[in-house]
Amino acid sequence: MRALLFTIWYQLVIFFRLKESLFFIWMFPLLLFAVFGSLWSWGNAGYVPFLLTGILGLVITNEGFYAVGAVVRDYYTSGLIRYIGKLPTGIVAFFIGYAVSRFVSLIIISLLLCILSFLMFDYWVSLVDFAQIMIGALVGVVILGSIGLCISFSGVKRSSTNAIMNILGYSMLFTSDAFYPVSEINKKMSVVGDCMPLNGILRLMRTGQTTWWLLLLYFVVSISVFVLLYRRHQYTR
Repeated sequence: MRALLFTIWYQLVIFFRLKESLFFIWMFPLLLFAVFGSLWSWGNAGYVPFLLTGILGLVITNEGFYAVGAVVRDYYTSGLIRYIGKLPTGIVAFFIGYAVSRFVSLIIISLLLCILSFLMFDYWVSLVDFAQIMIGALVGVVILGSIGLCISFSGVKRSSTNAIMNILGYSMLFTSDAFYPVSEINKKMSVVGDCMPLNGILRLMRTGQTTWWLLLLYFVVSISVFVLLYRRHQYTR
């Protein structure tokens, strides 16, 4: 347990020292929330909680694709995984510590968004709503992280995998009910968004209900493909 706690602390220290990561994971979402909320929330109090979970959807997408998929891939391609395997804590404890540190970071940005929503828009997130949001966020990171792993280990070049994740990420964000209610504005586009996992994750954070079969399908297919790609990767190495 002590080794695991040390690993979590070590990962958090590394994260806090990366200024670019702090900006894109913490400051950028807060800035988007402040700007979009100021522009579109006047006369529409329901938009603030809608936007708050939508901004978290953006954060979850980035976490799943880049903090899970891309990072794990880099550990293997750089050979760092061999060094991690020789650590006293072991590979399992290292990755558990990394996962917990990422979720702690997600909790912090969620708390900051809740505080900002109260200070700027006088909207207070209850403990029940916050717990519901965190459950949805955890499910989201698992689903999108499995997709990120699948893409990252697909065998194409790093620049190509990043491009694929960018295209997929922005497609999910702008066809889903993340920043504005696409389902009420454009029915045809909302059909595309409903076929992607982000809308289901957003519904889970907002209402506690979702299309579980679709999220489970994405998870099972992505993990299965990742395992096959990982085994092939190990064989070729």
